[in-house]
Amino acid sequence: MTVVSTTLTLPVSPDQVVIATQDIIDQRGWRVHAISASEIVFQEGDYDIIKGVSPKIVVTLKQIDSGTEVQVICSIFASMGPLMKKKATGFMGQFVNSLSLRVQTNSVAINPTVQVGEGQTGSPSAPNDRYEQLRQAKDLLEQGVLTPQEFDAEKARILAQ
Repeated sequence: MTVVSTTLTLPVSPDQVVIATQDIIDQRGWRVHAISASEIVFQEGDYDIIKGVSPKIVVTLKQIDSGTEVQVICSIFASMGPLMKKKATGFMGQFVNSLSLRVQTNSVAINPTVQVGEGQTGSPSAPNDRYEQLRQAKDLLEQGVLTPQEFDAEKARILAQ
């Protein structure tokens, strides 16, 4: 197995990092294995016999005074040495760059058919309202009040605002 990792600090709350990460995952069509307020696990896609690899990323979030410490670990279950390390580093770099850009510009796609940053208008408090609404919906999902399908529909409604 090949593993690469990095740690960065982002000047936003863990909730905002989760929202930005979900946006990246949705845009790229990656598969989510687990998601919580402190850890997100996702994969490029299903294992492909032809490619032979499917990079998996684990993002661990820790609230600190200046924002959120984000640890990103990318692993590939193949032992082809430097080639796999380069692939894992590239995959992890794509994610880290996308995450940093979204956080620095406060850009999260509000509609999957619109590119990040396009047509985003509204008051500066609008993103925070969405973060709070998504957090509340996630809490309801975790409490069993909402089904996963209901949560997905609510998430889509909130992000479309």
